[in-house]
Amino acid sequence: MTRARARAHAAESADGPWLDPGDERTRLLLFRRPAPDALATGAVAALVLPPAAIDESALTLRREHRLPLLVRGDPAVAQVHALDGVHLAGPEQVQQARQMLGSQGLIGVDCGLSRHAAMVAGEAGADYVLFGSLDLAPPGALTDLVTWWRELFVLPCAAAGRFTAETARAMAAAGADFIATSEADAALAQAILTHGSP
Repeated sequence: MTRARARAHAAESADGPWLDPGDERTRLLLFRRPAPDALATGAVAALVLPPAAIDESALTLRREHRLPLLVRGDPAVAQVHALDGVHLAGPEQVQQARQMLGSQGLIGVDCGLSRHAAMVAGEAGADYVLFGSLDLAPPGALTDLVTWWRELFVLPCAAAGRFTAETARAMAAAGADFIATSEADAALAQAILTHGSP
C-alpha cells in the first residue's frame, strides 16, 4: 500500500489532493497543463510540470480542481512551492528526494522499460513507477511490462507514451493505474475511463 493510499484510508475527509490509484479506475497522469475538455471528464489524476511552468496559474489550477501537482526533476522547487511531490528521472534520486520532501511527498520515477529500475525505485520509497516514454508510441513490450508489474507488486504504475484512444484503452485494460501523456483530449480521457465498458 502506498503512502498516498494509506493517507486516504486514514481520513474520512481528505485534507489535501491525494494521488491514490489503488481503489480507482485508470486515470491520466498529465505532463502538461490540461485542456478544459479533458479536465471536465474527471480523468486527470495529477499534473506533472517542469519547474519553469510552476507559476500562479498552475497553483490556482491545483487549488480549484484539487489536483496533485508534481514538478519534474527538482524536489527543491517542490519544497519552495509546497507542491505535492516530484517526478524523477531515475531511481537513484529517490532517497535524496524523500529526505527533502518527507513521508508525505509523492515521488514518481521514470523507469523506461527496465524491470530492475522499477524494483529499485520501489525499494527506495517511490510512490509510483513510470514505464515507457512520453515521446514515443507505446511499444508492444509495454503491455507485457505493465501486466508483469501488476501481477507482482502493489506499487502503482504508469504507462507513458503518445497514445491513441485505442492504445490507451488497451493499456488501461492491461492494468496500468495511470496513462502518462503530454497530449490528452476528451476522447483520450473518455477512452481510459470506459475501457471496461461493453
